[in-house]
Amino acid sequence: MPPVLSIIIPVYGQWRLTRDCLQSLRKELPAWPVEIIVVDNGSEDETAHELPELGTALFGAAFRLVRHPANLGFARGCNSGAAHAQGALLLFLNNDTLALPGFADPLVTALRAQGGIVGSRLLYPGAERVQHVGVAFTPGPKVCHVFEQFPASHPAVSRPRRVQAVTGAALALARELFQRLGGFDEGYTNGLEDVDLCLRAQGLGEPIQCQPQSTLIHFTSQTPGRFAAETANARRFSQRWAGRIRPDFHRHLQAEGYRMGLSPSLHPVMLLSPQREKTMAARLAHTTDPAAWLAAITEEPLWQPGYERLGHWLETRGAWQEAVPLRFLAAQFFPGVKQFLALAKTATRAGDTVLTRYAGKLIEEERQADQHASELIRLARHLSAMFTAQGEMELATLYDQWAEARSRNEPYCGS
Repeated sequence: MPPVLSIIIPVYGQWRLTRDCLQSLRKELPAWPVEIIVVDNGSEDETAHELPELGTALFGAAFRLVRHPANLGFARGCNSGAAHAQGALLLFLNNDTLALPGFADPLVTALRAQGGIVGSRLLYPGAERVQHVGVAFTPGPKVCHVFEQFPASHPAVSRPRRVQAVTGAALALARELFQRLGGFDEGYTNGLEDVDLCLRAQGLGEPIQCQPQSTLIHFTSQTPGRFAAETANARRFSQRWAGRIRPDFHRHLQAEGYRMGLSPSLHPVMLLSPQREKTMAARLAHTTDPAAWLAAITEEPLWQPGYERLGHWLETRGAWQEAVPLRFLAAQFFPGVKQFLALAKTATRAGDTVLTRYAGKLIEEERQADQHASELIRLARHLSAMFTAQGEMELATLYDQWAEARSRNEPYCGS
């Protein structure tokens, strides 16, 4: 019986990640036929001699190895694996993922019901925070992950979502559609191939969806040289798609009752609506229970006072390591010098040198933005005019208000 699904995993070194990925797949295989195709892009570590034996031991005849003498990169590696696939459906999977129970069935069900491309929900290690529930575009346009770092239990990241793109770390589609699209564009090198593929599929009228019932752990960006061609990839992407992509980040936020704001350095951020801010403030105005604050920021991840109160409570008790995740999340959700300085202080006291350096980098970038404030103001006004011409009045107003506030050295719009 031919396989229903061909799972294609391109690898280059990182044997331990590949080993753990394959073992997780074996544990969570569905009842229907699956084949596992691993494309070894010239690995120079244990992969070369360990992979054949482990793959056969785990999957028997359902395991297939495609080996190349050199690193072909993500696009060529995936295309090579797809050329060997026998399944009607393909799932491209990064080797830095771990399958969680029931990951495969929702993908197949969604593809059979609607076609197109379906992506999985991806969680950061620990399975508590979201890494991916779909790719969105912020004004610019720039690629981002919508609702990144939200709790995995939050309703906003627990329902299927129509998007413009999903990440290639876990991307499924019919083999026929993949062939019709000509596969991944091999002109990209380890970046934006997945977004480009989704946009081309969308151009054919195919739907793109993230299906959160299919969930995996994703360690993210583990391949050596992952960002080496970032500038060239961005140039190729811009040449093909400039003027053809409308921002949708703000619409995903609105659908869940949130809104888009702008940081002091003009980066789009997620914010609570004024009414939800008032509701949370009133409900917790007289609460001094840390458990209530933790529950509040789990329910409303964008309620900034909760991070401040709980972080301060932990730090006054010397629990610096416990406070680090809170300061990190605050720096992600509410970017600005105040949050970056708080993260730097807490990380330093906790002995976390990686986060201390990261916070220092953020502080320096924010100071550089201050030195180029006039350029940012001009950019904001340019974007406001552009969105006005496009009829995107909500975005036009947001950027115009930010420019006016920044020119008066007032708090940024949406703060």
